[in-house]
Amino acid sequence: MKKNKKNDQMESKISFKEVLEKNFPPRKTEKTKYLISKSKIKSGFSSDKFIIFGEDKREFDRYRNSMIDQLDPKTVVQVDLAFMIIKHGWDLKRINLIRNGLMNAETRILLEKAFNIEDTQILNKYEIEKELNDLNKKSEVMGMVYARDCIGVNAFEKLSRLETSIHAKYIKIYDYYKLDRFGKELYEQKQVSNG
Repeated sequence: MKKNKKNDQMESKISFKEVLEKNFPPRKTEKTKYLISKSKIKSGFSSDKFIIFGEDKREFDRYRNSMIDQLDPKTVVQVDLAFMIIKHGWDLKRINLIRNGLMNAETRILLEKAFNIEDTQILNKYEIEKELNDLNKKSEVMGMVYARDCIGVNAFEKLSRLETSIHAKYIKIYDYYKLDRFGKELYEQKQVSNG
């Protein structure tokens, strides 16, 4: 019998709470609603969906947060466009890292094969710099790296084409965003004043 009484008390407390919430919903200011929606947008752009091995999650989060703060999307369409802008902007940052990585890898290979410097794959950045300075042929080595790329698979050319394509998409999406966010008239005024 005690169990039923306890359950009845719990049900009455729960139902009373439900009645309170139903009849007196908590009031949220426009600012509170906006901050909640912005928080949901940021959690929707989770870094796990964007970063790859070796990339810094905190750096992505800072980039994402600053872009969301700057773009300040208000509608579902603007959120989708902001998502694409963030994705393509991050890809552009990544391409610069890839380009540097290609150049560094090619430099190591060239130092080992053309200048007979052993174990370049295990040398750190400062040791490679020292080897390049000791050779006193830094520009020649960089020219040879570029020439090797032009002969082979042409990774740099492909990377440059990819960068150009992503950059064009980024600009196009950003233009769509500005058009949707600021309206046609204001957007055209900004284009005239910038052009």
